[in-house]
Amino acid sequence: MGGTTFLSPRKFFWERVDGERGAHPARRKLRGVTQRFRISVKLGNKWGLHARASFMLASAAMGYQADIIVEKDGAAADAKRMDELLLLIAKAGDTLLITATGPDGPEAAEKIVGMIRSGFGEE
Repeated sequence: MGGTTFLSPRKFFWERVDGERGAHPARRKLRGVTQRFRISVKLGNKWGLHARASFMLASAAMGYQADIIVEKDGAAADAKRMDELLLLIAKAGDTLLITATGPDGPEAAEKIVGMIRSGFGEE
């Protein structure tokens, strides 16, 4: 019996209506993968990972085949999903862990980290 899924922003778990719980789907993508590229980066822009920054990050991530996961304090988000990035509630000074898997994983991780380090072009 398939249930509807929804995202619980408080614990960042996916929960089905029938009561089944599990890790966020973004983390499930990483299971069984042999090669991962992980980079930790400090969020340095003034307003953190707000709507414009999340949109820029998601747009850049969609240009890669790699699965890109952004983590903050144990919560994970698919970098290609702006809504999930916003739910991380990442503020200036927070540390993000970027994990990229796939054939273009190194390039994807480098691009995402570069955007974060540049402060998304903000002052």
